[in-house]
Amino acid sequence: MKWIWKVKRKNRVSLFWKQHKISILAGIFFGVLTLAMWGQQTDQNQESAGWVSRGAEGTGAEQKIFTYQTVQGTEHEVEVEVQAVQRSEKAVRKLLEKAVQEWEAQYLAENESADQVYRKLNLPATMKDGLVQVTYEIDPGDLVLDDGTIENGQVPEHGQVVSLQAEFSCQECVQVELRNLYIIPPPQDSDVWIQMQVKKMLQRAEAENRTKDGFQLPKSVGDMKIQWQSDQSRDWVWIIILGCVAVSGLEWKKREKKRKAEKERLQCLQREYPQLVEQMSMLIGAGLTIRRAWERILSTARNMQKNDSNASYLFLGEMRLTSLEMQKGCGEKEAYERFGKRIGLESYRRFAAILTRNLEKGTQDIGEMLAAEAREAWEQRKSEARKRGEEASMKLLFPMMCLFVLVLVILLFPAVCEM
Repeated sequence: MKWIWKVKRKNRVSLFWKQHKISILAGIFFGVLTLAMWGQQTDQNQESAGWVSRGAEGTGAEQKIFTYQTVQGTEHEVEVEVQAVQRSEKAVRKLLEKAVQEWEAQYLAENESADQVYRKLNLPATMKDGLVQVTYEIDPGDLVLDDGTIENGQVPEHGQVVSLQAEFSCQECVQVELRNLYIIPPPQDSDVWIQMQVKKMLQRAEAENRTKDGFQLPKSVGDMKIQWQSDQSRDWVWIIILGCVAVSGLEWKKREKKRKAEKERLQCLQREYPQLVEQMSMLIGAGLTIRRAWERILSTARNMQKNDSNASYLFLGEMRLTSLEMQKGCGEKEAYERFGKRIGLESYRRFAAILTRNLEKGTQDIGEMLAAEAREAWEQRKSEARKRGEEASMKLLFPMMCLFVLVLVILLFPAVCEM
């Protein structure tokens, strides 16, 4: 029972969220906005009451102007530079130590040790979310650039020792770290060595073939073969995206056209419904059975189409299909039920139910029932016509207003220009 209660509770919560999602999100938005404005107003009230709020740590100094009034009633302004919140010297020292520990773990980057450095170093300019500033001094500076890049082409074959000095500063405290790095040429067949060799080969090939239309890219570096990839255009991606959009648009247009055609078909069938019921009522009232009346409507429609090819109704096609089903052995009751289900409109279902009820119980007042149904259908059609007329007038209201404004502009423009 507990899990059933949990499922019901979850469904209620989900239903409540779907029904009030926009209201809840709007309430949260305005609640957050209210809290922010309240906090800002509180800060302003504190400053007006003689309390000055500092900025958060690391935000820097802020120029503030204060206004005061003397006993004599004169007002004066004073501008003061208000520093951000600062840490104590002990806290700053701990922060610098942590920054040095983090820097120690990452400054070598992909190099295995300080005794074998040939890859780019990681030399960040700030640490600890910008609270600690780091500056570097490199001696000699021709082998290692400020961003940590190693000039492998200038490294001697036996290598060279480089002094790296990192100065960590926060507020007034400074901590200096010194590291000695042994810069070596890239080991053969390493990725850095391959990049350096490829660059040299390209530069040499470009210099040797400047009198020609072009030059051949190297196919190998030592014993290692390399493959070149040309910059391929990505226009095909946009073609795929455009194709997907076009196909989606066409499919949507097709479905929309089909939906619109189905809607128009149902509206047309609804408009034709009173005529069908009225004809059936008249024929059954004249003494014909339901099936004979059904066939008489179809034969009359065929004769009318011979004289006038435009005289056709949508319900006649469905009636023909029902007549064919009965000729092939389908029961009369089942054929009428399928007639109502196939069209799908409530009025036609009701009409089929009247016919099938008469076949089941043999009611004698079917003519009166169909006559009452015809009167109700005609009233509904009149009401629908009035509704469509009102909708058409509302649609014409906006163009008429635009024409009215345009006429006013045409009439008043010469008068305004003469003023």
